[in-house]
Amino acid sequence: MTLLPEDPEAEPRLRERKKLRTRAAIVTASQQLFAERGYAATTLEEICDEAEVALPTLFRHFETKAHLALAPHTGWVAKLRAELEDRDRTTSTFDVWRRHMAFLSRPDIARANKTRLAWIEPEPTLRSLLADVDVQLEDIVTAGLVIDAGSDPDDDLHARLVATALVRGRAAVFRRWLLRHEPAAHLAAEQAALIDFVASELPRDRAAVLDRSLGTCHHKNPNK
Repeated sequence: MTLLPEDPEAEPRLRERKKLRTRAAIVTASQQLFAERGYAATTLEEICDEAEVALPTLFRHFETKAHLALAPHTGWVAKLRAELEDRDRTTSTFDVWRRHMAFLSRPDIARANKTRLAWIEPEPTLRSLLADVDVQLEDIVTAGLVIDAGSDPDDDLHARLVATALVRGRAAVFRRWLLRHEPAAHLAAEQAALIDFVASELPRDRAAVLDRSLGTCHHKNPNK
């Protein structure tokens, strides 16, 4: 009988799957407890009990309780980053963003984000960390637009303006949807409309107009 050689990558793949399952269990337990009890009232020990992991295991996956709390958001941002930084992608940044917004606007995801926001907003630490993550998100989208245009990343103000409009606009549309208590199905259409507006009002061919306008400012104020 001939024995097949062992796959040297089988064990690493198994460990990685186990690691991902453990991480997912911790995130699921934390989100449930934060929603039920609030962020401040929930301890890491309680999260570990719910997820059936030891405290050192939790800290191997998450630096702090705040980072754990925002894991669903940062996890999505990481996926978007990986997709936009792929130099082999053939889909435009606008279309990638459009697809991600459609996913985040699904009724189940929208309701989960609504629940999460309710216990994030009373916590200054979480609000600050979320703001930092959104700044990173603007950088990611800007970089994607720069790749699309083949422009200079240090000099493409148009890409930065579009990225800011998309990222900040997404948050504004979501809050407007919350305040109006609209059906979950409405959110997807409103996010799509926002993207269409940005695309039509800030098209790439306006970048040169923006650059000329900035240059005119220097000519008008030669001593400044």
